[in-house]
Amino acid sequence: MKMTAKKHSRTSLKLGLLLLLCPILLWLVLLVILPQLTMLNISLQERVAPRVYEYGFSHFIAFFTEPLYWNTFYARLLCQSLPPY
Repeated sequence: MKMTAKKHSRTSLKLGLLLLLCPILLWLVLLVILPQLTMLNISLQERVAPRVYEYGFSHFIAFFTEPLYWNTFYARLLCQSLPPY
C-alpha cells in the first residue's frame, strides 16, 4: 500500500511541475526564441528580384566594409567614454 502512495505522489509531483513549467516554456518559445529565429532568417535573406530571396551575407559584408558605419561606431564609443557632466 505504501508503494502505490509514493508512486502516486511522485507522478502528481511530476505532473504539477510540468503544469508549472508549461506556461513559462510556452512564453519562452513563442515570445523569445521564435522571434529571434525569425530575425535571423530575415537578416540572412538577400533580395535577388521582386519577391525572390536567397540566403547570403552581403548585408553583413557591406556593414563591416563601409567606413561610414565604422566612423559612427567610433563616435559612439567616444561619446560613451566621456563623463556625463
